[in-house]
Amino acid sequence: MAGPNNFCISYADSKKHHWMNYESSVITKDIQSKVPNRLYQEKLRLSPKQVKMYRLAVYGIEALTPEEFKVMSASESDSIRKTQSRAQRLINLWKQEIVNNTVNEFLVTLFPHSKLINKLVTEGNYTSQKDINPFSFKELGISQKMLIDKLVEWNILPVNFYQLN
Repeated sequence: MAGPNNFCISYADSKKHHWMNYESSVITKDIQSKVPNRLYQEKLRLSPKQVKMYRLAVYGIEALTPEEFKVMSASESDSIRKTQSRAQRLINLWKQEIVNNTVNEFLVTLFPHSKLINKLVTEGNYTSQKDINPFSFKELGISQKMLIDKLVEWNILPVNFYQLN
């Protein structure tokens, strides 16, 4: 149940309920502290070589000009496609993990005594390669640096990526 300024939490296992205000500062501050920092606006200064490597990993052959694509061999374009496909698959799973962690923290904060929620949070693994995460990097608070760091961690970009000129 919900009212204009509050909502009701019903604990089925104990047959109790508790009314909470929407603007409860304790809940609001706790949830806000768990939401990822919005670092999306953070801009990196990358060299042209770094930008090209990053764009090829994330966007694949779409990052190439028509002239670059024409002079590329079939094996090079296949390699780029495979790398981009792997990167997109891992990025999607990472985005799912971020959403799942945010939802889990929210549910645990909202329902701290629920056995069901605690079991789902501790035992649940909700990532799937079949599900495509619709949220943008901006919505999830993922900056370009965070993404590059993950691509380096996954060995899609080289370990010395930030030192390349």
